[in-house]
Amino acid sequence: PVTPEPVVQVPDILFTQPRSNNTQTSEPSYQIQASINEISRKEQIVFSVNGQTRNFQFTPSTGRLSANITLREGNNTVRIVATNSAGKDDESTSIQLRRGEIPVVTINRPGNSPFNTDRAQYTLEATIRNVPQRSGLSLLSNGRRISSFDYNPTSGRLRANLNLQEGNNSVQVRAENEWGQDQREVNIIYEAPRQVLLPLVRITSPNPN
Repeated sequence: PVTPEPVVQVPDILFTQPRSNNTQTSEPSYQIQASINEISRKEQIVFSVNGQTRNFQFTPSTGRLSANITLREGNNTVRIVATNSAGKDDESTSIQLRRGEIPVVTINRPGNSPFNTDRAQYTLEATIRNVPQRSGLSLLSNGRRISSFDYNPTSGRLRANLNLQEGNNSVQVRAENEWGQDQREVNIIYEAPRQVLLPLVRITSPNPN
């Protein structure tokens, strides 16, 4: 008997990562994974990102394709074309890279550094952008962390009452989110007011007695 030739089916491509089209991510490094049936050799596959052919790994025994790619800001189109003697399959998916903005710290009060004051207590004011939670902020005075400050995430306003030590006080406001960090520093110099004694006058001549 003659053994019949195996029937070759048209290739079938299934993206397994990402699983859905228009996937969004904030990380530029991304791994593509796909399952491809009816393909026996890597040379039967064309893999491209944004129209440019890219390298990939393919295991014929499992039909698994994987590739590490670098996304650009905005939309990225990933395309896989698989061809055999029965035909071809052409599949594409889109990945959106949406990166957030790093924090921006502005110290509003005092408006200059160094700043001199004769008061032992001082209210520092700052504006922080792109930090939605108080946990992303740190306030330090002379290297010591200060936890008692007010922060409004909606307006980005920070307010802190500082107890100054005599001399220079180095105050830092730090902000951090998943995309980066920023910090600003101001020097507040506290000089305690000196008590001035009035002159004492004593009349010795003529003697009033």
